[in-house]
Amino acid sequence: ERFNKLVVRMTKSLAELQRALAGEVGMSNELDDVARSLFIGHIPNIWRRLAPDTLKSLGNWMVYFLRRFSQYMLWLLLDGSWKG
Repeated sequence: ERFNKLVVRMTKSLAELQRALAGEVGMSNELDDVARSLFIGHIPNIWRRLAPDTLKSLGNWMVYFLRRFSQYMLWLLLDGSWKG
C-alpha cells in the first residue's frame, strides 16, 4: 500500500509540475521543492516521505524504483493479485 501511495504521489506531483511549468497553474512551495530537487538530482521531499530510507542519488533511486515497479507489475500479471 505504501508503494502505491508513492506511485500516486509521484504521478500527481509530476503532472502538477508540468502544468505549473506550462503556466497553467501557480507554482506552490511543494512544486518548487520537486522542481529544485529534480534539477539537482535529489529525491523530492514529498516522495522521500513515502519511500524507504535511502542514501541513493535520484538517478540510482529511479533505477531501483523502476525495477521494483516492474516486479510488482509482473506479480500482478502472473498471479492475478498482489500478495504484499
